[in-house]
Amino acid sequence: MSFLDDVTDQLNLRWAWEKVRRASTPGDVWIDEIELAGFEVQLERNLQSIAAEIRKGRYRLRPLRPMAFPKNPNKDGEQQVRQYFNVAVRDQVAWTAVVNVVGPHLDQLMPAWSYGNRLFRSIWVDEDDGVRRRKIGRYRHSSGRIYLSFGQSWPVFRRHVFLATSAMTAKAGKSSSSQMTDEDAEELSLQEQLKAEHRCPFVRKEYWNEREPAAGKEDLYWCSVDLEKFYPSLTAR
Repeated sequence: MSFLDDVTDQLNLRWAWEKVRRASTPGDVWIDEIELAGFEVQLERNLQSIAAEIRKGRYRLRPLRPMAFPKNPNKDGEQQVRQYFNVAVRDQVAWTAVVNVVGPHLDQLMPAWSYGNRLFRSIWVDEDDGVRRRKIGRYRHSSGRIYLSFGQSWPVFRRHVFLATSAMTAKAGKSSSSQMTDEDAEELSLQEQLKAEHRCPFVRKEYWNEREPAAGKEDLYWCSVDLEKFYPSLTAR
């Protein structure tokens, strides 16, 4: 089958719709519930229409709708809004159908230490012969998720920052093992059991044993950056 055949396959479009619907839940985003319900009422017709337009090369994105998303008041008590745009449900489904096809190929090219917005895969811990191992399943659609959840990515990222820092300083004789929690120790053990392509190299002492710091540099610094007032202050290029 060709790329367009894979994208426009009705089963693939149906999986795309299920993911869009699951992501369209009230919370930290605005949801046009009327548009969402209207798309679902004519679901079969809409999915067939998307497929036909893509095959003919006539698919066109709908204009983005700018919307004001409320933020907490600033220190002076003034109301603030975040720049936000509404993407048509139809375009979300079409885009997700493309992601279903090309996403797994691209995701596998990303390094293990890239944590944000990774495609959903089943990840669990199992015990084999008394050894706890992290299992990483295949990309699949039945969960209705596009990406790994926040709880599957952010805590691992933070733990890997600590473990990488510990591995780097161990060479200089500045061990931080006394600060290591049981969860940190378990994560390091799970990393050792993973295949190389799934392992974060920076948490292992062996990685840093092969690398010398710059002459005269002994202090170690790391930072975590949260860009405040992100959209208004960045210039698009």
